[in-house]
Order: sequence, then C-alpha cells, then structure tokens
Amino acid sequence: MARPLQTPILPQEGSDPIERPELLLEPSLARRKLLLLGDMTAAREMLAGVISVPERTNLVTRTEGVGVCLRLRPDQCLVLLAGDPEVTRVHERLRPCAHGAVYLLDASARFVGFNVAGAGAAAVLNSGCSLDLRLRSMSVETCAGTRIEQVPVWIVRQRPEAFEVWVERPLAPYLWQWLLRAAEAV
Repeated sequence: MARPLQTPILPQEGSDPIERPELLLEPSLARRKLLLLGDMTAAREMLAGVISVPERTNLVTRTEGVGVCLRLRPDQCLVLLAGDPEVTRVHERLRPCAHGAVYLLDASARFVGFNVAGAGAAAVLNSGCSLDLRLRSMSVETCAGTRIEQVPVWIVRQRPEAFEVWVERPLAPYLWQWLLRAAEAV
C-alpha cells in the first residue's frame, strides 16, 4: 500500500522562495519517487502503457497524468510520479519480472528537488557548476548528473529557461542556502 506524501517543507526553516522577473527559485512540489534499477529494455517493455522509459541516458520522458522518467544511467531511471495511484500501477507491472531483471525502490524520502527558472536560471546554476547549460548543449527534456559546489545533483532542463535540480535529502539544506546566495548575484 502506498504511503501518503508528507507535506513539503523548505529545506531550511525561515527560507522563502525567490520570485523576481528574471528568476524564480523554489522547492519542487512533493512527489513520489521511484528508482528503477537493472535492465531498462525490460523495464520499458513492462511499463509500456503506464509510463514511458527513455531509450538513452540523460533523456527525460513525460507521460501526461502519470509523471516524468529520468534516464540517469544505462541501468538506472528515476521516476517522478504525479500521484500515489501510479505507484500501484508501476508495482503491478514490474511484479512478474522474472530473474530480477528490474528492481524497484521507493526513493521518495531520498531526493529533494528545487525549481530554478527565468532568464537568470542558468547563470545561478553555472556559478557553482561547470556543466554547459547553454540550450545548444543541454536541450529541453534532458538531464545530467553534475556537482554544484561539490554537492552531487541531477539537473533536468524542463524548458529553455527552467531547470529542476535534484539532490539527496541530507545535502538539500546546504544546497538551498547556496542557491539563495547565488541568486543574490543575478
């Protein structure tokens, strides 16, 4: 049985989102997160009709009303679900998986996300990250693992001037404070 999501809170008490014409910085909405490990070809076949699994690493697929799937590595995907009913649908599809070709882990408590959007979004992220965030280098609906100020993160480009940054929960307060300081310079 799926557990209800906890109420989203900012990683650091007393921190407010930043909303200016050139920049929006805020925590992402709370979502269920599932980590798929193993044979992604088998996962793609088993989850057909539920959620689309990207064919290659660093690609992102969106399934309307279900969620988003990030292909992090050849044998790993992070699925960000739109709601709890989809957890059951994914579990049901993967249950008959023979010989452990695909493993499913609930990673809801593991990752925290932040939205960074606006004309200054890439500048904020690039002030602590060497990843080339120009649109010609990182197109819409792609993701990449990198580090921001030595913190391992996954960056997802949602739109030309909108990113979502995923970080492991213990490092989220530090990254949030760093993003707030970096936003002051934009």
